[in-house]
Amino acid sequence: MIQLRPYQEKAINEVREAYRTHKRILLVMPTGAGKSLTFSQICASAASKGKKVLCLSDRSEIFEQNIKAVSTHEIAVYRIDAKSKSSNIPEQAMLFFGMVETFKRRSDLFDKVKFDLIIVDEAHKNAYNKVFELYPDTKALGCTGTPVGKNLFKYYTHMVSSIEIPELIQLGYLSNCRGYESQDDFSDLQTDNSGEFTDQSNYKHFSNTKIYDGVIDGWLEKAKDKRTIVFCVNISHAEETAKAFTAAGIKAFAISSDTDETKRDYLLKEHRSGAFPVLVNANIFIAGYDDPNIECVVFNRATNSITVWLQGCGRGSRVTPTKKEFLVLDYGGNFTRHGLWAENRNWKLEPPKKKRNTLGAAPVKSCKACTAMLSMQTKECPYCGYIFLVTEAELKRGVLVELTNNIRTSIPGKYLSQCTIPELIELENVKQINAKHVWRIMRSRGAMAIGEYARIKKYRDEWILRQLESLEFELREGGVTFADKKINEIEFLTA
Repeated sequence: MIQLRPYQEKAINEVREAYRTHKRILLVMPTGAGKSLTFSQICASAASKGKKVLCLSDRSEIFEQNIKAVSTHEIAVYRIDAKSKSSNIPEQAMLFFGMVETFKRRSDLFDKVKFDLIIVDEAHKNAYNKVFELYPDTKALGCTGTPVGKNLFKYYTHMVSSIEIPELIQLGYLSNCRGYESQDDFSDLQTDNSGEFTDQSNYKHFSNTKIYDGVIDGWLEKAKDKRTIVFCVNISHAEETAKAFTAAGIKAFAISSDTDETKRDYLLKEHRSGAFPVLVNANIFIAGYDDPNIECVVFNRATNSITVWLQGCGRGSRVTPTKKEFLVLDYGGNFTRHGLWAENRNWKLEPPKKKRNTLGAAPVKSCKACTAMLSMQTKECPYCGYIFLVTEAELKRGVLVELTNNIRTSIPGKYLSQCTIPELIELENVKQINAKHVWRIMRSRGAMAIGEYARIKKYRDEWILRQLESLEFELREGGVTFADKKINEIEFLTA
């Protein structure tokens, strides 16, 4: 049995509580947060109580990944595939796993099966709408890292989001991202009905010698010999990009949906072993592909999809004993379009606005010394130490206010009880809240929160012991209390 992380257990508890008043819930967990493990625990828990669970995916990689996750619970899984027949469905079967398109084609075989819960992965996609219409009264859990889509609000009534990328980095579960963006004019790109850039205009823009050379030069400068995955516009572009790397003396191979399965498995194995550094593809590894040793992600394309952007960057986010950060080389203006990968997102379960927006993405800038992409509010580059001076033009725009209250826009409006540990530390650092008040909040959250706060602040074990002693005393006296106010209502809390 795999031990869940605290935030995964918290998400499960919040989902369980939400089912008291809601039938369809959206579980939001960033790429790398362990979404499969989390909902596999939900599957196992439901099955152990005699509930029948239908779990659907839209890609074979994710399908196999989810089955692997649930297999740790030693519960038999009925696979829905081309061989499925109504006569071979065991009555005692509790967990049903399948590809959504396969299930829709063979849904009549399961007319007599009463599903108690339907779980869908990559829930932001429209592929599952018909399934919900087939089972309008069945409880559902949609899982996604990016809850954006014009129909989500129609099928889900509540959202559970227990953690964001910045906190996962702070806790050591994800690597930090160092990003670089190539400046370019993208006015030639056209969009389709979905709002994404058309394949034709994207390919026309990126399939030219200047950009091929720029990608090679940028990789040699920033990421030479690092294990790399490159995202391209389409199959032709992926093959051409791989040839450009090879011509420059860099061993690279392209994989696409057209690649023979045997060759594909061989190339993936070789890339994982370090036999060659650069794996080029056209979107087939945006989701469902995990190689923790990927140290560089190259976006050799532009995208208007925040999902494609975050999931693509997430391919490099896994932590290993020797990797604490990864690189993103962006040639498509995506940092400017969507903001930094590692920032809090203001996800909302509501109808999409008519005008496309960046979902609360903060503006970015590049470091004048090392050119890494940073938040516009950054005063000192975390990668090279460059100090940003406040210019006269910035003073006129009112940036000076941030020097006295340098709080990210995602924090004001929250109650202290809703803030993550890194956010509380940020409030403490800018003198918005006294450290002793933060300590009371940590004690109210228990020993694990005290330990995590101490790890981030680099406090000694003696400090942790004192806090645990205070916690024990306060529990005997009736519990830990603190003044829980909205951030923008705080003047300065001392204790």
